[in-house]
Amino acid sequence: MTVLLLVLAQLTAFRRGYCDETLAGPSDCVTADQGAWPMTAHNTSAWTLALEDCRARCRSCHRCNYISVSLYEKECSWFNMCDIKELKITNRAEWRTERVRRTTHNSHYEWMDGIALRPHNVVVWTDQAQSSDVPLFIVRDSSASWILQENRGEALVKLVHRRVASNCLTKPNTAVVLDIGANAGYYGLVAAALGCRVVAFEPQPGCHKGLEVAIKRNGFHAMRLVKQAVGPKPQQIMHVPAVGCAMMGFTSSELLDSESTQAHVPTISVTDALNSIEQGYRILLIKIDVEGGEVNVLRALFDIMPVTDNLVIETSPGWWTERFNTNRSFGANLYASLFSRHGFELAYSSSGKWISNARQMHEFIMNFGASGYWSQNDVWLGRDGKLMRRTIRQAARKSSGEGGS
Repeated sequence: MTVLLLVLAQLTAFRRGYCDETLAGPSDCVTADQGAWPMTAHNTSAWTLALEDCRARCRSCHRCNYISVSLYEKECSWFNMCDIKELKITNRAEWRTERVRRTTHNSHYEWMDGIALRPHNVVVWTDQAQSSDVPLFIVRDSSASWILQENRGEALVKLVHRRVASNCLTKPNTAVVLDIGANAGYYGLVAAALGCRVVAFEPQPGCHKGLEVAIKRNGFHAMRLVKQAVGPKPQQIMHVPAVGCAMMGFTSSELLDSESTQAHVPTISVTDALNSIEQGYRILLIKIDVEGGEVNVLRALFDIMPVTDNLVIETSPGWWTERFNTNRSFGANLYASLFSRHGFELAYSSSGKWISNARQMHEFIMNFGASGYWSQNDVWLGRDGKLMRRTIRQAARKSSGEGGS
């Protein structure tokens, strides 16, 4: 009788529906907000087996608080946060959702000045087995969902941000992070939550209010938004979408439908934008995500390269000519100069390639795919090669289930 009552209690604890869509693949139980595990045929033969298997997996996953289970899909999805009162329903397959752990983090969205914000927490990087979470609010939009689902190279960018920005906790507001192509500001907000002084550059008018509201809600007084594009020459005109906050916001005028769809935004030099930062500040990290405009942005950063420790660049050579009339060989030489002229020691790409000198970097760029989204790679360049290799090794151990940060 006791066993029967326990089974009945477990089956009535769930709600019908699921928290959100997830992507198949490795689940990052240290930093991700959600993930999914496939289930064996044995464990999908009955709801009791499926739910118990999924609960057990959740309990061994640091970030898992909620599960959604489907016998039809043979899937156990997990979530760090879920509004269990507003589950999604599908007619194609039956899903059951339940809370496995109680959490102190608010799992509900919040509206402020007409902007939807969602709670998030970033895990502080540490070499110890245990690490702490720093709570914050981010803009609830498609770019945040994309980043948090570990799509493509975002996993590397998130790793670099978390590893480098965690250093700011020991020296708050004295180390600078630049977020160039901030969009809705996820990466800049994470760095600010970890104690960094952040300057976010985003020219799209449709992105500004959301990021400003998030900065205000979090009380990030050391984070500043610059509403201009970064370029090698100030006061040049950049054409960007006039409405919305597009993930591919840097465009050329030929890609826009009409004059009414574009905003004309002047460029700004980084040194002009940083004129309020006192001398002596060290730039820990510059993130560049400008959808093909990275060569022009890098040219604009030469003056501050001597005080910059890390770059992480979404690199899209196929779009250099297509969107910005930039010769690939010219761009390859510029990337190579980050080693030969600017003294970076090592680079690592989201495709898993290590690059240790100018010649290798030039070959890497020249061998990219022809064009488009699938020819992109995120590239991390740093001055501390030992730290970079140790970080990638630790991340690999974590993803294989061996623990670590």
